[in-house]
Amino acid sequence: MKHILFICGKSSTVINFRKELILFLLSKNIKISLIISDDERIEEIKQLGVGIFVVEFDNRSKSFFSTLKTRKQIHNIIKTLLPDMVFTFQAKPNILGAMAAKKAKIKHIFSMIEGLGDPFQPQTKKEKIFMLFYIFIYRLALKKVECVFFLNEDDKNIFLKNNITTTHNSYLIDGIGIDTTEFAYQKIKDTQTILMISRLIKNKGILDFCNAAKLAKAQNPNLKFKLIGGELQLTLNDIKRFIDEGIIEYYGEVKDVKPFISNSTFVTLPSYYREGLPRSILEAMSMGRPIIGYNSVGIKDIVVNEVTGYLVKAHDIEGLSKIYVNCFNDFKIVETMSLNSRKRIEEKYSSDIINNLIYKFIARKLPNND
Repeated sequence: MKHILFICGKSSTVINFRKELILFLLSKNIKISLIISDDERIEEIKQLGVGIFVVEFDNRSKSFFSTLKTRKQIHNIIKTLLPDMVFTFQAKPNILGAMAAKKAKIKHIFSMIEGLGDPFQPQTKKEKIFMLFYIFIYRLALKKVECVFFLNEDDKNIFLKNNITTTHNSYLIDGIGIDTTEFAYQKIKDTQTILMISRLIKNKGILDFCNAAKLAKAQNPNLKFKLIGGELQLTLNDIKRFIDEGIIEYYGEVKDVKPFISNSTFVTLPSYYREGLPRSILEAMSMGRPIIGYNSVGIKDIVVNEVTGYLVKAHDIEGLSKIYVNCFNDFKIVETMSLNSRKRIEEKYSSDIINNLIYKFIARKLPNND
């Protein structure tokens, strides 16, 4: 039996983003082990039938000594397991996991780039220097990695331009796959509700959403704006004034987003973060929700303007608010967009399509006699 070690971030990302792929590979008689950074949802993960190792680390931490310690711990686990393949996800696992796997002389290494985030959007001189360092480290880590999956063309081109990857090991896929049965189509409701699903990160457009909602409610007080997602870079205090004024309703982090999507008319993501392909948008579209977002990396790759939703120029809060108001003018158009959203997911982004594609890459690298 072939053995693949997944190196991931938080345990919640395994349940939310990796579960379908893990179950698919298990069905192909491939043994799966995981390295995760916390044990918060470890009982749920155990039920998948995988081996689990916890190495505590913060994906956003820049501590040098902590990073070295994490790499050593990962390396020791790999040396003990000696899997046939190591498959890494997210920034720190991609860098440290790939380095540790190469040091352990693992022949087959795959990585997935799910968005570039803040490091590749420098605003200050210090941040620009850090981006150069980040590129250098990524180049060391991904050099000679067999397969690097990208979720959008922009990210792939940045890595190619900076010689982090090559045309021989860079592959574009349409996301990480959505279970269209779990995120089943729900007939759209004319509730005049716009939902945003995001952790509280500034570049995700949290404050743009709040400010655009304020402008929109001044024109149509019947509009409802709901926000779900845990505190992170921003906190409750940063959005409290919008809650107190009745502009938005904030529900914090929730385990199941489906009831919120079902009770919304539109889902919005005014993000200027360097997204890969935002999972929240794919889930919402699978349930038949049109999307309102900025015309930014990741979002523009999924949303077809005026077909599955609306795209607005990044940072155009006034333009965003106008869409929030006008999107309810003709409910027949909304219903058509709803059906278009579901169809786009079924034809391009479903987990059946993506998992089979990834498996074909794995099967080529891990033949039975390998």
